[in-house]
Amino acid sequence: ALDRRPPSQDGRGVVDPESFRVHGTQQLYVGDASLFPTSIGVNPHWTVMAIAELCAQQVVRDLQ
Repeated sequence: ALDRRPPSQDGRGVVDPESFRVHGTQQLYVGDASLFPTSIGVNPHWTVMAIAELCAQQVVRDLQ
């Protein structure tokens, strides 16, 4: 699961889960395992690839 804590909730969530943008920026995206709030306990390879794909799609949408 993505870290969906808004930054105002506890000061630690820094990425918008809908756009993958770092809060307060326009062109800085995060689409990797650093989005996990804790270790997921299994090999995250496919999950990270899926997150990266979603992030890439968002970047393309934003550039159009």
